[in-house]
Amino acid sequence: MKALNGILSGFTKTVNKLEQLAKANMVSVEENTNRISALHQQNLSLTAEAQAAKNIAANLAKLIENETGEIK
Repeated sequence: MKALNGILSGFTKTVNKLEQLAKANMVSVEENTNRISALHQQNLSLTAEAQAAKNIAANLAKLIENETGEIK
């Protein structure tokens, strides 16, 4: 019976370690998911800003072209 208790004790320790690992991994997953979300929002903002800058540049080029007759 002592041998069985020793085996069960080893399995219990293994199960506890695996549960701790799973919990730690889930915390990391949540942190990474939050980072991904923040980076996605940042990318959307930068994309919108880049598009606005591109539109402004195109509009200014048209104004210059209309005023000077030069194509840029």
